[in-house]
Amino acid sequence: MPHFDSHPNAPVISSRLLRAMITIALTLCVVFVPLVVHGEPAGESEQSTYFEFDWWTPRYFLGYSLIAAGLTGYIVGDQMTARTEMRIGPDYDPDNPIEVFNSEEVSKPFRERDTVSIAWVHGFLVGSAFLLAGVEAGQWSRGHGSAHRFHDTLIGYAEATSMTAAITSLAKPWTGRLRPDFGERALRYHCAQPDADYGDHCDGYEDRPLHVTERRARRRLNDGQKSFFSGHASNSFAIFGYTSLVLGGHYVWGSRATSRTRAVGLAAQAVLMTGATFIAASRVTDGRHHTSDVVTGAAVGTVFANFSYWRRFDRSGYLRLGKPSASSVNLQPATEYPGVTLTLRR
Repeated sequence: MPHFDSHPNAPVISSRLLRAMITIALTLCVVFVPLVVHGEPAGESEQSTYFEFDWWTPRYFLGYSLIAAGLTGYIVGDQMTARTEMRIGPDYDPDNPIEVFNSEEVSKPFRERDTVSIAWVHGFLVGSAFLLAGVEAGQWSRGHGSAHRFHDTLIGYAEATSMTAAITSLAKPWTGRLRPDFGERALRYHCAQPDADYGDHCDGYEDRPLHVTERRARRRLNDGQKSFFSGHASNSFAIFGYTSLVLGGHYVWGSRATSRTRAVGLAAQAVLMTGATFIAASRVTDGRHHTSDVVTGAAVGTVFANFSYWRRFDRSGYLRLGKPSASSVNLQPATEYPGVTLTLRR
């Protein structure tokens, strides 16, 4: 497969900053967990507070359902073809693409490589899950966590990330917004076709297709019609946002936080949210997204991170389990006559 260099006018972001941030984040993960685990927490043990509860609660159905719906939506949206009549921005007519060639809104240069690839986002997704599991396991081993807490933290994380991925995946083909670099994508795609005749617009592009095969070329062109909203931004803010909230509940604003854990917790939150912001901003400088795509994506990821966290945990960092109900309902077969008996106790 031939290699095409990036456009000479394309913005270049040094990868040193990205590598430095990743190194700091990984180092912080290694140092952070044992540091807070060996600190002296204040407050009541969560195990002693919630030991009366059974393992299963019906409210888990909602979380499981949202995760299943999120994964389904993500798969469905990923397989959808973008609409040709765009709901936002200029339209793209495959039979007459010359208007797209001339559109200033989609005239950014095409770059072969992203500053932050989607593989990195997937790596952050897995890495954050392990970080959360390690933090909860450490708390649980010291008597300040519980099976409920461990379960709810990870299920909440899966809920936030899967719902964010689903909404993002479905919104992209539904809106069909063209990426800022779509003009060159379309130019290089159409002008690589032997029967294309678009005059001066094809000069210099006949031998520069986006990919060697027709299938890959169409996939790249279809991806160029899925700008709104940014998946890098929405997913990174969901991943890092939820992780920051869990760390905050334990070590920053939670009832067991100390001055020592607050300092480390705030540092971890700063690194996480700076990373999310950097990933989102790189999508604009790379010419992959409009600014509104990134802002919307960041807002969506933040909303789902907060929704999944705060419906499970309170401002003291404890689970929202409530107290066991004094009321009960008992339905059973009658012993003295045919039928059933319904017993209500308060």
